[in-house]
Amino acid sequence: MNLFSFNSIDFQYRQVVALTQASGSIPVGGITGIIGPNGSGKSTLLKILCGLLKPASGTIETQVLPSQMAYVAQRQTVDWDYPATVKEVVEMPLAIQTPWYKRKPQSQVESVHQALALTGLTDFADRQIQALSGGQQQRVFIARALALNLPVLLLDEPFAGVDAPTEAHLFQVLKTVAEQGKTVVMVHHDLSAIPLYFDHLIVLKNTVIANGPTAKVWNPDLLAQVFGISLFQKSNAPEELIP
Repeated sequence: MNLFSFNSIDFQYRQVVALTQASGSIPVGGITGIIGPNGSGKSTLLKILCGLLKPASGTIETQVLPSQMAYVAQRQTVDWDYPATVKEVVEMPLAIQTPWYKRKPQSQVESVHQALALTGLTDFADRQIQALSGGQQQRVFIARALALNLPVLLLDEPFAGVDAPTEAHLFQVLKTVAEQGKTVVMVHHDLSAIPLYFDHLIVLKNTVIANGPTAKVWNPDLLAQVFGISLFQKSNAPEELIP
């Protein structure tokens, strides 16, 4: 069963073509990776799937509403000078569900605490976000998405700029989320980690080059075609994840 199916998607930013005749699908459950060279339309496709962008043409079918998806943008798109604590940022999406004059439901309080614990941020709950390291900032917005407890999690380069231990920890968090029956869709750039991270792949080069289970589509010929490099290079994945 597919969570998303898209057909002949076209999108461009003014004169720059991001996607052309892109067709593919994402299954329910597991972790799907969206990969491709820089400028290949990865972030654009993710935003189209969650409704932030509307394609110029093509069709999208989905089994979930936008309100059932949690989206995590790239870290550099966030104003880190905004005066807020880690806990306040994680609580923000939940706060709109409860009028300011009412007490927060216990379920919301527990969701925030669990999200902070999962991402290793409990001890940083009262710290201002501008005082955090890049890896800690990345964890804040993943925690905010987790606190919503929605069936679909879409992340744009969640491991960009983080060190290896942080990446290993965050991947285990996402793996746990997927094992709970939720669907994780993630734009990713480290090619050496692909077989370790993803159950399913969408490979882009401004259109869908390959789409399917990782074990079937990920091979040296595909990598050479899309990226022009060898599959058999030293892995940059965290050592904790390398069998």
